[in-house]
Order: sequence, then C-alpha cells, then structure tokens
Amino acid sequence: RAGMPALDLSRIGDLERTIAEGEKYVSFLYTYRSLFQPLGRAKPKSEEVKPQFIHTICATMHPAITGLFDLTEYVTTAVGHCVDCTRALTSDRDPSPRELTLEKLVSLLDTLVVIDVTRASKACLQNDFSFYKRQTQSLMKREVADALKEQVKFAIL
Repeated sequence: RAGMPALDLSRIGDLERTIAEGEKYVSFLYTYRSLFQPLGRAKPKSEEVKPQFIHTICATMHPAITGLFDLTEYVTTAVGHCVDCTRALTSDRDPSPRELTLEKLVSLLDTLVVIDVTRASKACLQNDFSFYKRQTQSLMKREVADALKEQVKFAIL
C-alpha cells in the first residue's frame, strides 16, 4: 500500500459500538411494556397506603423511564454518526474502506428505523411518561404538604 493513506477503522469501530448499543435499546423497547403494563393499572387497597403504593410504583418505573430518556440521547448521537459517515464517504480524502463503512452505516440506519417503528407502535410509552410525571408530582406535593404540616406542629408547640 505504498503511497496510499492508512485505513481509518476508527469510524467503523464507532459505528459497530453504536449499532450494538442500539440493539440493546431495541430489546429494551420490546420488553419494556410487558414489564410495566400492570403498574399503571394497579390500585392501592386503601387510601392510607396510597402514597407508599405510588412511591413504590414510581421507584420501580424510574430506571425504565431513565432508560427511555437515554434512548432519546442515543438516537441523537447515532444520527450524528450517520451524518459524519455520510460526509466522510462523500469526501475524496476519506481513508476508510468504503464498502465496510457503507455496510455498517446501513446497519445503523436499520437499527434506528427499528427503534423508531417500535417506539411509534407503543403508544403506551407516552402514557407511561405522563403517568410517571403525574404520580411523582403528586408525591412531591404530598411530601411538601407533610413537611409544612410538621413545621406548623413544631411552631405551635
């Protein structure tokens, strides 16, 4: 390869890592609802246990909700990789192997399409975001109200 630029495989490595991460998110999306569907329908046995009941549901949902936020960040990063690769492929000075880069780029685009279709087909995700947000806000209001009640008790004493 005398006189030829060295192959740049770092872009391909980045694409492979991004694809692997995307496949984890695809799996997460497929299994998400089967894990959390019963939570939105559950009802506390009494009003006395309702705050603790809601707290437990929110604590259970928190990692998955965080995962959904991470998924959004992942998609933004992956689209950035696609843009970078496309720009590099159109450059005459790009030393990376074009066929392999194209193969990985198409694979990443396929992963992004699967994520998008899966996310769009699961309307429950937005419902779960709303449920989680409402319940955590309700808990925060109760905790603030309880703290204020405690302060008033101590002020009276």
